[in-house]
Amino acid sequence: MKQKSTKGEKVSVLLVEDEELIRETTKRMLEHLGYEVHSSENGRNAVEALKCRQSGFSCVILDLTMPEMSGEDVYREIRKIDSVIPVILSSGHSEQDSIRNFPEKDIAGFLQKPYLMESLDILLKKTVEKSQNYHS
Repeated sequence: MKQKSTKGEKVSVLLVEDEELIRETTKRMLEHLGYEVHSSENGRNAVEALKCRQSGFSCVILDLTMPEMSGEDVYREIRKIDSVIPVILSSGHSEQDSIRNFPEKDIAGFLQKPYLMESLDILLKKTVEKSQNYHS
């Protein structure tokens, strides 16, 4: 069953993860939960995808440790394109260490790797609902 927003629209997630196994596993979990998923293996591709589908994503799940372009750099580029899209940060490091350089009010949530499908589901539902209430 496809996840729908309160307005009946499809919920689409931009997943940014450089590790193929984690990216593919998370993509399958998200699809199993009913989300439409666009996955990017690096920050540059994610930024381009966001530019092409600026209003087409409901939220972003962003790995913080990637080659070429760090999660922080990708985050800054995302904010230049869309200042309100919810961004969930993901890392194998602790939440405290990972979000230290981010404005707390701008982060929709944090997923510490490895994470369970249930944790992913709860955080995404909360994030999408909060975002919809903000935009209503």
